[in-house]
Amino acid sequence: PDETPASFKVFEVLPETEPALLNELAAKIQANKVTVTWPFVFQAQLSDVPSIPHGDQAYVAPKYFFEVDVLGQSLKSEPLEFRDTLELNLINQNDEPLASLSFTIHFADGSTEKVTADQEGKLRLEDIVPGRVKLDFLADVVEDDPAVHDPTVPDSPDAPGDEPGEPGQDDPAVAPPAEEDPEEDDDDCEKVTFPSGEQLCIVTDQATSSEDDEHWDAFADRFGLAEAPLLDCRGKGDVMLSANFSVREFTKGSDYARIDPDLIRKLQALRDLVGSITLTSGYRSWAYNQELYRRRGQTPTKSPHTHGIAADIKVEGMSAAELAKRAVDAFGCHMGMGLIMGERAIHVDTRSSWTTWDYGGQASLDAEEEVNTYRNSIC
Repeated sequence: PDETPASFKVFEVLPETEPALLNELAAKIQANKVTVTWPFVFQAQLSDVPSIPHGDQAYVAPKYFFEVDVLGQSLKSEPLEFRDTLELNLINQNDEPLASLSFTIHFADGSTEKVTADQEGKLRLEDIVPGRVKLDFLADVVEDDPAVHDPTVPDSPDAPGDEPGEPGQDDPAVAPPAEEDPEEDDDDCEKVTFPSGEQLCIVTDQATSSEDDEHWDAFADRFGLAEAPLLDCRGKGDVMLSANFSVREFTKGSDYARIDPDLIRKLQALRDLVGSITLTSGYRSWAYNQELYRRRGQTPTKSPHTHGIAADIKVEGMSAAELAKRAVDAFGCHMGMGLIMGERAIHVDTRSSWTTWDYGGQASLDAEEEVNTYRNSIC
């Protein structure tokens, strides 16, 4: 009958644990129903969630069941799960929709799903596992990952590099062609000026518009960006682009390269903060990038290294997380950042929005969160 007292209990269930009583609420029967309100606290920041560390295991969202007791008679519900909805609106640096962009979503329980945005660059997924997700915008090009990557200029997100699965250190077995001496007069060319004041000529006689071309700007092609100028580096290996970085460090002896002056400026600022920096990868021609991946049995990515805006670096005696925080100090609040914990190295690039990713494992996740927390505290 109506007004009969009832007890409503809420239990949480986690793998390999006994159900835990979270709350017990008093209620009364009305029209053969028991209705209660159970307050649930949502934590926007993972660091605020009062939970037990998951170690090396993937996050597992808890399940819940309810037990109603009326006059000594109990009834339990089936396990219930919290589900979530994800809405994305993908645009490029010019605020134009990234129509029909395909990528992979990594969910909090370790599962993945390949998806494609609509013609307006929008995507909506319902009934997904709650928790942090990662978007891999190069997943349809590589057979793996992270990074966090931001749809505006993703690289997103396994070894030092700009995507999971992307080798970060140039392979000496895949040698770019040796430098040649330039044949034309430097005075007869359009130039790009670097922080040191030195200038390099822009190349106009090299085909770069097709993926069949050695120096195709694959990254610009993928994300609808303007092609970065290709520079004549023949005989320029010893030219200093800044106080401490030479052309050779970024080209590995290639005759032609794309090198972003802003990247040089920011790397020099970082070097001024931390001392000597080892640069393991700078510009990669599209041909070199393909060969580098294929030697590792991987599908070539349309890497930001082909656009001249990326570098993989490490500093002796400094952890990846610490180096990443110093990179934030030098590069500012907007950049691309990948952490390679095992090699104590990071990928950096000069994209216009803040994007981070890691290369797997709980230590990488923790370091990425540490870097994000640091960046948010100063930006």
